[in-house]
Amino acid sequence: MLSHLIMILLCAAFMGTACVPLSLRRSPSAAATAETVATAMASEEEAVQRYFQRRAAEGQDSQSTSPYIAVLPMADDSGFRRGIWNLPLVMAEMLSERLADYPDWEMVPHEVVALTVAGQRLMYPREAVAWGAGLQADIVLQGTILDYNMSRFSAGDPLIGGYKSYNGVAQFQVVALRVEDGVEIGRGMGHADLTDRDLGLDLLGKPRDQDLQFMNLGKMEFGSEEFEETVLGAATIAAIDQLVTELVGTLQPRDLVLHGRDAQILSVYDDEVYINVGSEHGVRQGFRFVVHRALDQPESGDSPVDAPVGLIEVIQVVGARLASVRVLQGADQIAPGDRLELLKRASGE
Repeated sequence: MLSHLIMILLCAAFMGTACVPLSLRRSPSAAATAETVATAMASEEEAVQRYFQRRAAEGQDSQSTSPYIAVLPMADDSGFRRGIWNLPLVMAEMLSERLADYPDWEMVPHEVVALTVAGQRLMYPREAVAWGAGLQADIVLQGTILDYNMSRFSAGDPLIGGYKSYNGVAQFQVVALRVEDGVEIGRGMGHADLTDRDLGLDLLGKPRDQDLQFMNLGKMEFGSEEFEETVLGAATIAAIDQLVTELVGTLQPRDLVLHGRDAQILSVYDDEVYINVGSEHGVRQGFRFVVHRALDQPESGDSPVDAPVGLIEVIQVVGARLASVRVLQGADQIAPGDRLELLKRASGE
């Protein structure tokens, strides 16, 4: 099967590193049948097959130009108790789902990443970049769970009367690496420390909702509504949202101000190509532009036809109004004076 061939090729690409199957959000219970697990694995392998088929097709399609981002399983340095959730995977999945809402890039499907990389602790950027290359990503996000915990504070005798306060802490750090050369192109931090301030009384040991949530935490599905109602769930969402905001601010090409004039190709000399926008326009490494050339005025008097002639990607921001780029498409067509259009994927694709 093509899916098996893909897995063999991926494993061969990373000699000495085992390919580990996708871990489910929650480990299968004792009642889970082999047939159920086999069905899940087949579905995941189909997802891998579809993804690589799509990437192969895009390699032949000059119009497929959106960068791909892969969120790798996070390293877990939080000390959170084991056996509840597979934190490296579920945190990466949540981050990937949030980033998928933005139209400026494509996400490598989480199940593809998980099926390929699950079980690996990627401590070094070069390891993350190598996996990113195998996943055919343009950018990889390598993260660490720095702190993750839900704790309880009690005051007074709960058998007579008193109160309990619950605290949820979530802290993540993520670095964005360009797969082509391993250069760091951005980073983000998400941190939330929330406390349940509802000081309800515990009479004769009767548990409150928060007590039940605390005791049943290990039975909850990560990301479920029940989980999100806990103080730990709320802290997780707040920290991930903050992380996404910082990452998007680094990776997303928005608010590109050109001071009333078109962004243009400034010079072309063999492989050295420069454009007339830079740091003051918000340009960063990895941004992509479609290159256009305005054709001659038609005899009919209509507006000139605006024809795309190529695609470029920023390699280095040299100055306030200068950046070097590499040509992804149209090397023989691009010329000084050609206009640039910031590449954005259509919303909803």
